[in-house]
Amino acid sequence: MKKLLLFALCFILCAALFGCEMEINTSVDIDEISLSYEHSEQSKEQSAVLENTGLTADDTVVFFGDSIAAGYGLADEENERYSSLIAAEYGCTVYNYAVSGDDGKDLLELLAEGNCEHLKDATVIVLSIGANNVLKAADALIPYYEALQNGTAPETFDVTDVMNVVAQGIDRFKTELPQIIQALREVNADAKIIFQTVYNPYRDFTEFKVEQNGFTLSFAAVSASSVIALNDVIENGAEANGYTVCEVYTPFKEYEGNLINALPDGSNVDPHPNKEGHKLLAELVADAVK
Repeated sequence: MKKLLLFALCFILCAALFGCEMEINTSVDIDEISLSYEHSEQSKEQSAVLENTGLTADDTVVFFGDSIAAGYGLADEENERYSSLIAAEYGCTVYNYAVSGDDGKDLLELLAEGNCEHLKDATVIVLSIGANNVLKAADALIPYYEALQNGTAPETFDVTDVMNVVAQGIDRFKTELPQIIQALREVNADAKIIFQTVYNPYRDFTEFKVEQNGFTLSFAAVSASSVIALNDVIENGAEANGYTVCEVYTPFKEYEGNLINALPDGSNVDPHPNKEGHKLLAELVADAVK
């Protein structure tokens, strides 16, 4: 029971980490959710095997974002993260200002400080931000974690507080996203801005289900739904804010192999990309520059 409850806590928290404004539908499976997201032209045009790009040695590429862009979870963050792979592959100059744990508000504060000296020289700006806007949902899980530790955790628990924090995080991100673009444009009006969507870190967790308050929840399906909610915000803001979307969700979904540190047996629920995942991210970002 403790293993189930611990995994359930990780399940809800990790779904929150990638953002959601969702209603739980216990009758929908992972394939049905995924199909709802694959209608866009970008999803159809991009694939996991990418070819020529527009990056050259003359480009200066500046990265902003969270732990994904920072390379969290890699054995050698500095050299294995996708920004470094892009620099090595195309000979361009790369600067990475990503900070693990940063959300939209943190990025706005970083830009307001004016210490990103290379931003003004960028020809390409890459953004990986938004997931941590709902990280505070973890605070609502503390009582359950403490109860689990002392052996008094209930078999089921109400996650209303968690989901409310998640919804608030998404709403805040909708406000912060255009502010981030404006702050970037105030320093650099000409660089091409690439905004990454988010992959489903639990694509392969199809066999794991959690009983919660009378519902049976599919880990993979709820994770997909959560990620899609965040990606909708990113994609819907592209035209109005003048950035290019780097569609990550579908290539990660269709890749035949493991791109994430998380393991379907529940022994590892770390949602960050592994070394192969960063290789694919490098290809996708470079392709988006075309």
